[in-house]
Amino acid sequence: MKVATIILIILLLIGILAILYFNFYNKLSYLFSKTKYAEDLIDKDLDKKYKLLVKINNLMKKTLHAKKDYLVAINDFSSEELFSSEKDVKLKEYTTTVNNLISDYTKLANHKEIKKQVNNLHEIDEKLDASKTYFNKYMVELSKLSTKLPTSLIAKVNKIKVKQLYETNETIKKISEDL
Repeated sequence: MKVATIILIILLLIGILAILYFNFYNKLSYLFSKTKYAEDLIDKDLDKKYKLLVKINNLMKKTLHAKKDYLVAINDFSSEELFSSEKDVKLKEYTTTVNNLISDYTKLANHKEIKKQVNNLHEIDEKLDASKTYFNKYMVELSKLSTKLPTSLIAKVNKIKVKQLYETNETIKKISEDL
């Protein structure tokens, strides 16, 4: 009778540990899948933004009858192996250049097709900002959860890693408010 009781208690403890493990794993997995989904959206929108900037660059060259690319090395950009955050920074720089050129040249500012493409660019930027905010929200939760003891072990075992947050308009506002 004693051996059966000990075996039953051991099985009960193993069952409780298994339930706790799967509960924590499900939480981590849920947050990881949310961030993966947002990251995929960001990557797709960054590709759209790149293609749109190439199109705008070509339109600017035609409009100004220029032989040079105003967005330096934009055509080589697709061959570079960059992380999404690095792509985002470079594409922001190109967008700033486009906006500066449009403000400098009235010919560009009055061109209907360029206006249309720049509006599309701003729409993509809004979608990107929303996706980055979504990503950051769930990545912060994943980070908090994966630093606590039982879930940190589960995250290591299942190779769930915390990634760098994206810079968004919302985070820039928070930083400037804190200053």
